[in-house]
Amino acid sequence: MTYEEAYQVLKNRAAFGIKPGLARMERLLAEAGHPERALPVIHIAGTNGKGSTLRMLSSVLMASGYRVGAMTSPALSHYLDQLSINHLPIEEDTFADIVAEGEALASRLNWEDIGEPTEYEMLALVFFMWMADEGAVDVLLVETGLGGRLDMTNVVDPILSIITTVGLDHEAILGHTIQAIASEKAGIIKLNRPVISGVLEPEASNVIRQKAAQMNSVLLEIGHFFSVKKAAKHKEGVTFTYKSDQAQDEKSYVVGMHGLYQAHNASLAVTAARYLLNKTDFTNISERSIESGLQHVSWPGRFERLLNEPALYLDGAHNPPAAKALVETIQAIWPNQPVRMLVAVFADKQIDAMLDVFKPLKGELILTTFSHPRAINQDDLEAVGARANVAVATKWRDVLRRWFQEPGAPMIVTGSLTFVQEVREGIHEIQQEKSSKE
Repeated sequence: MTYEEAYQVLKNRAAFGIKPGLARMERLLAEAGHPERALPVIHIAGTNGKGSTLRMLSSVLMASGYRVGAMTSPALSHYLDQLSINHLPIEEDTFADIVAEGEALASRLNWEDIGEPTEYEMLALVFFMWMADEGAVDVLLVETGLGGRLDMTNVVDPILSIITTVGLDHEAILGHTIQAIASEKAGIIKLNRPVISGVLEPEASNVIRQKAAQMNSVLLEIGHFFSVKKAAKHKEGVTFTYKSDQAQDEKSYVVGMHGLYQAHNASLAVTAARYLLNKTDFTNISERSIESGLQHVSWPGRFERLLNEPALYLDGAHNPPAAKALVETIQAIWPNQPVRMLVAVFADKQIDAMLDVFKPLKGELILTTFSHPRAINQDDLEAVGARANVAVATKWRDVLRRWFQEPGAPMIVTGSLTFVQEVREGIHEIQQEKSSKE
């Protein structure tokens, strides 16, 4: 099987949709001999920030000399970026071989009672089989795909769980209240396993505390066990002071990612690293490796400066809490200055609420769409724009072409990560057009 064939085999499984539940994953892993049990796992869930937190923690672990396997979603550059070791994606040939093995395994099983495995369930199987076969990997960082309790990744027995934030998103599946969504995220808390919580909303925090107590889990909670102070922009990204409420000490860090909200995510990575150092066998971790890992971390699509001139930033703010965090960053970097913002999200997102967050910014705000089945269609785009009193454009490329011809305020492309990636792939074509005309 070639890489292209393997990729298509998995994409064909997208027809089975998104089906919350653990039964298919458990059946696959049992048939495979439980590869998910081969290595220590850190499990990360949250409405926002889980990808950035994972990236920071993996960077710290790598700076400490560990080899880190990671499973993230969605893909930001290449499909295989979702499965990596030390930030390097799985090789195409290896991927194709394991997909073939996984598909053969799945074909031996009867799925009439619970339905065929989905694309991402098979991708998770590929990841765990790869990790178990690879050897010389010290720890796995696994990001949930959707929610937590019924997410396909919740088959792991982690040495540590992290819940980054809780906000309204995916309500049709996770519930329509903060408490309901918090309950789904808290589903990753395992019996007698510690959990780090960055959840700030009181009603969500109460749910996390209750679940941790029920599972006899040590809870390391922001605002009680640790806190963030003095977050500020820095030439390399963000600087902040981490305060350990238990040890009564403070330490300043520089994070190599832009966006003030990254201080929150970095505090979770610091808490995790310190816990691993003090309570587990990961004794190679040091304050120096924590500092180095945070300072040199990078993560595409998280307030990423794609171009310097003209200034163009990409940020995957795809729900109202993420939009609010993005606006806070914009206002800190360019106070009372105009920006040009291009927004596109999936049709099932809280588009109106996001636009309400963005509208107070000075400058130009345009709602657009992109080439994905879940993206908002043209008729709905016009309706949302009229309802929110926001300009719309059916073709995002035309907007960027115009902006490139009108140097001025910084350009910010935001919304669904899939849209951000589409812009990333298409921006060089627009640049080349501009250069050919000059």
